[in-house]
Amino acid sequence: AIDESDAMDIRLKASIHLIRMYHIAERERARADREHENARTDPLTGAKNRRWSDENGIYHPSPYLVVRLDVDEFKEYNDNYGHAQADCALKTLVNTLNENIRKETDKVVRKGGDEFLVILYNVHKEAAYTAAEKLRKAVEDAVIPNCGSFKNSGYEKIKISMGVASSEAMPD
Repeated sequence: AIDESDAMDIRLKASIHLIRMYHIAERERARADREHENARTDPLTGAKNRRWSDENGIYHPSPYLVVRLDVDEFKEYNDNYGHAQADCALKTLVNTLNENIRKETDKVVRKGGDEFLVILYNVHKEAAYTAAEKLRKAVEDAVIPNCGSFKNSGYEKIKISMGVASSEAMPD
């Protein structure tokens, strides 16, 4: 027979065990969430990646814009200034784009290499060209730090080409 003291001890040990199991499960859930997010984030730039865009799409009930851009002559930039400098240029590009969007709603997506999408939610077609021009000008004005280039100049700037699409019919 179990006396009251032993029963209390068993209940206490069971409670401690349940609390430990709960904390282990919470840590595992947090780890899985981090892994899920990391698998959908470009490790170099921190932008969302192709997997994120393939899974989430860009569908939204309100008007949105998609700005597709790529870095002009990026292969030549990479060849001239090296991989470290080219990586730095891509990081600077994404940071510049992120500084010029609404972080709580809009997304920068690296589709691959030097190709990116900027998804601007709740933006009507009338604002398409203004929004795209704001991004283009910000990139034009950005200064890329020297992250390994042995050349004294030229690495500071990149140029981009872009196109804009809207979920609404675009004006001619």
